[in-house]
Amino acid sequence: MNRHSKFNRNFIFTSVLVFILLLCACSSEPIDENTYMKNAKEHYDIDYFLGSIEEYTNALELNPEIIEAYEYRGRSSHELLRFEDAIKDFTKAISMDDKNDLYYELRSTSYLGLSMDFFGGRSQEYYALSIDDANKTLELNPNNDEAYYNIGRVYLELKKYDDAMAKFNKAIE
Repeated sequence: MNRHSKFNRNFIFTSVLVFILLLCACSSEPIDENTYMKNAKEHYDIDYFLGSIEEYTNALELNPEIIEAYEYRGRSSHELLRFEDAIKDFTKAISMDDKNDLYYELRSTSYLGLSMDFFGGRSQEYYALSIDDANKTLELNPNNDEAYYNIGRVYLELKKYDDAMAKFNKAIE
């Protein structure tokens, strides 16, 4: 056997082996939206919010009707102080289920966070939007203490101390 023939045989054998290994490595189960949602929840539970946002986004690319993905991607964005992104996700969740007080509450909280952006200054517009969402929350669920708290925070910022105390007291009832 000549030297070239041995080289060719070894090269072909190695190439086939590498191909088989790559084929096995790439033949894992396809990732579906449930897998992305599971991964996202795991990331969220350990406060790895960037990872959870990425996984929720992947799930939504496969199925844009997963309302829970909008909720938790919004929560993750809120935790990272990305209030505008959070508001977009909560708004999408509200458009899908406008009877769920939680989505209005979460959006109210994000508007409150946005209104208190210390770099961009306080915004009367965001205060009003926070109160509007908190009131809608209370319309749907009069026992939602977070909505009372959000209104109280706005009143506190506006130096309406008596109104703020009334809302804080209502929140702790």
